[in-house]
Amino acid sequence: MSDPPARGTLLVQIGCTMLIAAAGLRAYCAGAIDHAPLTQAPNWALNWTAGYLVFIAAYSGSHLRAAGAGTRIALLLIQSLSATYLLWLYPNFIVTVLFVVTAWRIAWTLPLGPALGAIAVQSAVLAGLKYLGPAQEMSPLVLVTTGAFELFAVSVAHLARNETVAKEQLERTNAQLRTTQAFLTENAQMAERLRLSRDLHDALGHNLTSLAIRLDVAGRMARGEAGDHIRTARRLASGLLDDVRDVVANARVAPVDLKARLVAIVAAVDTLDVRLNFSGALSAVDGSRADVIIRCVQELITNA
Repeated sequence: MSDPPARGTLLVQIGCTMLIAAAGLRAYCAGAIDHAPLTQAPNWALNWTAGYLVFIAAYSGSHLRAAGAGTRIALLLIQSLSATYLLWLYPNFIVTVLFVVTAWRIAWTLPLGPALGAIAVQSAVLAGLKYLGPAQEMSPLVLVTTGAFELFAVSVAHLARNETVAKEQLERTNAQLRTTQAFLTENAQMAERLRLSRDLHDALGHNLTSLAIRLDVAGRMARGEAGDHIRTARRLASGLLDDVRDVVANARVAPVDLKARLVAIVAAVDTLDVRLNFSGALSAVDGSRADVIIRCVQELITNA
């Protein structure tokens, strides 16, 4: 699954970046200005910085288009664990926004059911920090508010995911329709060429053959200058008949530019990395073979 459309992705990334920055600034202000009791623990700043950098790295890696499904799930797990660790180091409402950011990425990567399950686990972990860990001073209202924000993030991500899936399906359908339209146009042109070739062969070709035969007979019977003119006319009729046969043959075996057609199909699908390797024999083939090859390529793209 790719990320949402460019404008939506930019806005969401800006919002998530601001939330992550807000959590970091709040924690560092607690240590440098507020001097919160928890920040006086040994190596607190070093531990917080390490966990914070791990969270940022996991969050950034989950956006990579080249990352596979397994890699993205692993990065989401690291992101959730690092957010839990940061909240354990400094239990504060602002830091809980890291769970909301994680919820967005989880819902964008996983289907709705597994995403809701993952969010439930996150909420249970947060409740455990509240009642069993060092975050006992956080009020139940913080738990409810964080859970509501996570649910909202999952809902928005689910809607964006469905919109992107619908957009990709529409793009594939449009690509198939454009290809089908091109085939119908070419088939209509081919049918017209075949009709014209049959008319030329059946009517004009027959008449030219009869004319050549009669001129041949007349040339044998005529003498002198009249015979020369008749024989010249006979040669012209024979040449015209050969020209008609060449036109008919070319109209019936007109090749299809297969390379251009396949390149157009692939260019219409920008959600996949499709690479075409051509041999010289496939640059131009007859219509029936081109139809089979193009249908196979379309089916491969659709299945992918």
